[in-house]
Amino acid sequence: MAAVSTLGLRSGGCQVLVKQPALIPVYNPSPFRRLREAHSRPRNALFPFGGSRILVTNTYRTFLDFLEEQDEIWQNLEATEPFCNVSHATVISGQPGIGKTVFLSYVLVCRLQRQLDTVYCGDPGYAHVFTTDGVKKVYLTPYTCVRELDAEPKCRALVNLGVHLQQLPCQFKPLIRRGRVVMTTSSNSEHTRSWKEHSAQTYWMPAWEWRDLYCGSLLYARKEQLKTVDMEHYELLKDAYTKFSGIP
Repeated sequence: MAAVSTLGLRSGGCQVLVKQPALIPVYNPSPFRRLREAHSRPRNALFPFGGSRILVTNTYRTFLDFLEEQDEIWQNLEATEPFCNVSHATVISGQPGIGKTVFLSYVLVCRLQRQLDTVYCGDPGYAHVFTTDGVKKVYLTPYTCVRELDAEPKCRALVNLGVHLQQLPCQFKPLIRRGRVVMTTSSNSEHTRSWKEHSAQTYWMPAWEWRDLYCGSLLYARKEQLKTVDMEHYELLKDAYTKFSGIP
């Protein structure tokens, strides 16, 4: 599997993931590809959400803990009808723009660091499967399956429903698969219809706190190295936060 090396930089309750020289899976913007060892981050190399860096908030770490708890329950499950247990899938919902896709990119990075079989899908036509043998692109048709997800209980499918992927592909629905599915989606009944018969563990991603939002704005505006406060930037963001609360 392509290894991921990151450097954790903490600011308050936040952590920034900065990619270090290593074999790094990236989205460029499509498809994923393996990059050979380099001395700096490859030009135009992006995470699935479209950015080159991830701000890891306390909320992201808490949600990751939730997912790992459900992973453990699923792996130890001995039920004859496993899809009656809510741990077969986890749905993470929330307002548009709250950071669900970024969080899913964070989960992908964490799993690749641990060399765990992982499927990532954000397009109706294909998914990418990461294993110890590398990464491959699997085209999704009514007649294809994702072999790793169907056969391996430790495999996880990360599915991002949104503008590009509006319906859950049949490969990830509760049928015969042995791996778990983690799905991010806005609060859209069309997106969650697949879980009507087989309930899933569902979490709602909260709005950002002011400190996280401010740290994120500095990171994505590439102002995190400033030694003094950019008052114009601060006042503009504070005004927006007062009006719209913690929606990035």
